[in-house]
Amino acid sequence: MSLLQSIEYTKISNFVKNNPLLFLEHSFIAYCTFSFVRSILKAGVSNSLQRAFIKFVRFIPGGNAVVKAEQQKILEKIEEYTNSSGQESKFSSDLQTQIPIEGQNSEFILKRMTEIRDNDWKKFTTGKVFGGVYTVDREHSQLLNSAYCLFSSFNPLYPNLFPATRFFEIELVQMAARMLGGDSNATGSITLSGSESILMACKTYRDYARSKNPYLLYPEIIAPVTAHPAFDKAAEYFGLKIVKIDVKREFGMRPNPNDVAKAINSNTILIVCSAPGFPHGVIDPVEEIAQIAQAHNLPLHVDCCLGGFHLAWLKKLDLLQRNFDFSIPAVTSISCDIHKFGFVHKGASVILYKNRELRKYQFTVFTEWPGGLYCSPAVNGSRPGGLIAQAWAGVMHMGQNGFIEQTKIIWEAFKTIKEGIAAIPELKLIGPPDACIIAWDSEVIDIYKLADLMESNGWSMDRLHKPKCLHLVVTPGQIKVINEFLEDLRKTVNQLVSNPDNSIVDGMAPVYGLAATIPERTIVSDLLKDYMDIVFSPQTTQNSNLI
Repeated sequence: MSLLQSIEYTKISNFVKNNPLLFLEHSFIAYCTFSFVRSILKAGVSNSLQRAFIKFVRFIPGGNAVVKAEQQKILEKIEEYTNSSGQESKFSSDLQTQIPIEGQNSEFILKRMTEIRDNDWKKFTTGKVFGGVYTVDREHSQLLNSAYCLFSSFNPLYPNLFPATRFFEIELVQMAARMLGGDSNATGSITLSGSESILMACKTYRDYARSKNPYLLYPEIIAPVTAHPAFDKAAEYFGLKIVKIDVKREFGMRPNPNDVAKAINSNTILIVCSAPGFPHGVIDPVEEIAQIAQAHNLPLHVDCCLGGFHLAWLKKLDLLQRNFDFSIPAVTSISCDIHKFGFVHKGASVILYKNRELRKYQFTVFTEWPGGLYCSPAVNGSRPGGLIAQAWAGVMHMGQNGFIEQTKIIWEAFKTIKEGIAAIPELKLIGPPDACIIAWDSEVIDIYKLADLMESNGWSMDRLHKPKCLHLVVTPGQIKVINEFLEDLRKTVNQLVSNPDNSIVDGMAPVYGLAATIPERTIVSDLLKDYMDIVFSPQTTQNSNLI
């Protein structure tokens, strides 16, 4: 330390000792100024000023009440839409809120459940619902049901008591690993959802990183903004930080590898890519980002939850322009849902690792529990053996040729819909998409009004934002209605061009439009929590009957 530095250090020390409160005040002001400038640089001047204004309004007397009143208006609209969408359900007028005093006979229960099922299921048989349900044909579905029933009482938590489900799981994992380019060292676990697969990957890499560096306090995961929110959920659950990489239209809505490289620091424990990303159906530049991961000795996870069982066969058919799987040396894990394009019932996903050593960090063990030695492979302890059994049965029934056949059908449908949307001058494809998902927006019409009008014709539409757009997932169910969909889409676009104010009175366009533009995102977060509360609460106007 030079003489000048020593003098300055002494001055600062004396100031802190003699004026501790003033020092804290100056430090606080400096911190607030730094935080404000950083938020402006991150969100832009306009958004930052709007957010600051809303926060100011909520702070002044009576201001928060005004904001709450506006939130309540939106909430009432959401509640009306949510409850009206379930009016046709057999539950709507006869909601059971207490266990019946006398047990009901099985014939009555099954009859009622069949009526409920048939009423809800009819909307899926029209082909107008994109995604959500992935079915092949009735014979395949009946096989899955029968397989589940055969093993419905089996619990994989006890592998010695139920060895069958253990071997079903081992075989499923190995088949999925080979399908996605893994070798004999690749391994993994069956989970109940894509979110659980992602949670387990994040937990694994956190524990792996801390085994190498016990002093790691703030683990960070680098992921594109288009990565599934399950990564944010994992961050919330496991004390991680997600460093988001922006995607730009000029880069095909993919993260720029250079931005990924710049985000790496000593706290980075994992880099994430999507194949394809749920919002826009584009495959991230996995190979380019893999080179960066390898250069920094970092693991790379590829989220294939949506399209893994589709992309794998597209690759085999030489229909993909981008690689994404274990054949890339730096890819260390893959999440993949079997219950989507694997065509099995919900509750079957797989998390795959390049080797068994890495998978060990996924497991949770307790050695000091009075109930005995406890170990669990994933989030759940007990797991439904029937779900694993039906997934195994479904994959065995499809076979490679069956998957390839369905992949060809979906690919042709994907191309037809993509070309049909691109041919409508007022609409613009986003990406463009690589496989199975198609997203589009418009600079001419209100895209959310388009969704409302299409839904009034029976189509189920997914609304997205940042940018405001719509998307659909192409499944076998849409094959029979592709031409009808494109014709309805063209007609509806023309309606909005000729009459931009045309809208559905009870539609969700105003709500989605407002939610997309509110700069203070805590307001949107509160609305989403209120929405969840509405969904899982009985309507106050419903009757609660005792039988």
